Amino acid sequence: MDVGPSHAALAALLPPEWDAQQVYDDHEALMLHGQRCCYFRNPACGRCVLLDLCATGQALMSARAAPDEARTASASDRPVQPL
Repeated sequence: MDVGPSHAALAALLPPEWDAQQVYDDHEALMLHGQRCCYFRNPACGRCVLLDLCATGQALMSARAAPDEARTASASDRPVQPL
């Protein structure tokens, strides 16, 4: 999405009563969140306060859980070998 349309789309999501300072403060908070939690290569979705709003984070968490569930299921399906 180009800058013009994306700006309009984001502005439509903000409360209409916000002034320029509140919009800027929100922008700064999201930038800080990106620096401290939402990393490009390995986001820390497990500790993200916005996870319930983030489709990407939810997909990443599901993908990360799938191998763990498969490993647990396969380990519990194996018979116990006597000593």
